[in-house]
Amino acid sequence: MIMNLSILVKISPLIFLIVFLYFPIANLLFSLDELSNRSYIESLLAIGRTPYYLDVIGFTFLQALISTFLVMVVAMPCCYVLAKYKFPGKSIALALLTVPFIMPPIVLVIALLVFVGPNNPLMNMLVERLNFFNFGTGGNFFLILIAHVIFEFSIVVRLISNFWSNLNKNIYEVAAVLGASPRKIFITITFPILKPAIIAAGSLIFMFTFTSFGVILILGGGFFSTMETEIYYSIFKYFDLTIAVALSFIQIIFTIIVLLIYSVFQSRANRTLRLTQGEKRYIPIRSKNDLIQVSLFLLTTVIVLSPYLFLLVRSLFFDGSFSVDPYTSLFINIDDSYFFLSPLKVVANSLFFGFLTVIVAVPLGICVSYYLGKQKSKFGNILDSFYMSTLGISSVVLGLALLMGLHNSVIDLRTTWVPLVVAHILISYPFVVRIILPTLNSIGPNLIGSAINLGSSPWKVFTRLELPILSKSILVSAVFSFAISMGEFGASLLITRPEHATIPVHIYRYLSQPGQANFEHAIAMSCILMLMATLGFILIEKLRYRGWGDF
Repeated sequence: MIMNLSILVKISPLIFLIVFLYFPIANLLFSLDELSNRSYIESLLAIGRTPYYLDVIGFTFLQALISTFLVMVVAMPCCYVLAKYKFPGKSIALALLTVPFIMPPIVLVIALLVFVGPNNPLMNMLVERLNFFNFGTGGNFFLILIAHVIFEFSIVVRLISNFWSNLNKNIYEVAAVLGASPRKIFITITFPILKPAIIAAGSLIFMFTFTSFGVILILGGGFFSTMETEIYYSIFKYFDLTIAVALSFIQIIFTIIVLLIYSVFQSRANRTLRLTQGEKRYIPIRSKNDLIQVSLFLLTTVIVLSPYLFLLVRSLFFDGSFSVDPYTSLFINIDDSYFFLSPLKVVANSLFFGFLTVIVAVPLGICVSYYLGKQKSKFGNILDSFYMSTLGISSVVLGLALLMGLHNSVIDLRTTWVPLVVAHILISYPFVVRIILPTLNSIGPNLIGSAINLGSSPWKVFTRLELPILSKSILVSAVFSFAISMGEFGASLLITRPEHATIPVHIYRYLSQPGQANFEHAIAMSCILMLMATLGFILIEKLRYRGWGDF
């Protein structure tokens, strides 16, 4: 029975990924012959010979590189403060900083548009002096970069601050006793230890900004386009699946390379952490310098969250006075439209799909974590990349692959909610792995070996020893995967049928319709989703086990 259970742990994730990820992706990539009379090579060369697509590919790399650099510069000082100091409200601040990452990018776009719009008097002076908000057919590259910094900021904060805070403080104490200055300690000790985690976080940021969709789709204004948005335009605007598939192939190749870099350096970071891990010893605020550093962190937190905070305040004011009309009018079918969908139905859809996502993603993530945790092969990084591949496959490409792959002559799942839930599972389960795997690796082999030597079966070791230690990480991963499902936008936009609309898709439909009332409804729905996400991440920070887990 134990052997069968072990085989099930190894095989079930593999079967799931082959059926719902790799087969649809392969079907998508090799469908080019059916869509065009040109060969694959000819289609790729056609893109390479077209200046427009070369510009799109170049801009994709440019905005990803600049965004990654800006995110790292802004986030690193905050990582230092979170890794070093203990102060009131720290866990709440970290929870709030995580909210932008799982919010759909369309909410961030709305928040930025409202924040730099005419109703914010503090921004008007900056707008007038620097021509900051030149938005329209020309797009706004500056706003795109700001959106990426806000959106990806929390990834660096969570990854590096967790790693940094777990380093053995005795190393620094010995160096200080030997006369090393704080600057020399950082350059010669801290930075070399942090380097794998920094590169891993940077590669992850690059991958997410490289496949950015919602931010570019709206803030690009039709002028700036990445491979991700061009795939979307090729499907729904130009009706050219040939270009969409060829661009998908190019994008997947690049993201696989970046994902391999991430896996290599993430494994090095985890290995380094196991060698240097010590007792967490946060220091309280003792000096003026400590107070300044913590204050700057809190100021950065407020600046990063300011568009969302302003959006929340803005949702309660209509025509210059306090009003909850944007919320109450959500439930009224003013135009008596046949396609009207109650917000309660939309929220219920999101909750239902989030619940289904958790039911599958968490066990799937646990199985993958156990397999990767016990894997001692020299090909461990490749295996990690294989199981983490959905981090590198864009949501638009994933949605397109599921639409083209989940049907045959016997059954067609495209008209059901199954592809939507599958997409949410594939997008969220890697985060479950990245939360559970470090906690699993923190359980010393000597502890497990002692339990086995005392006569405990593998099943009893799991239920009596490992599961209690993993319980909080499992609960955190469940909340995290639920929140990601609630905020997923790219794949949902392609897959969702009107009756299965989720909150992010519903927000986009409000934005795509003219009229101030629709914009007010989009703001109200965005705030509802934002409050739900905030409560979820405050719960995560209360439950997180000793700060373990990459996220």
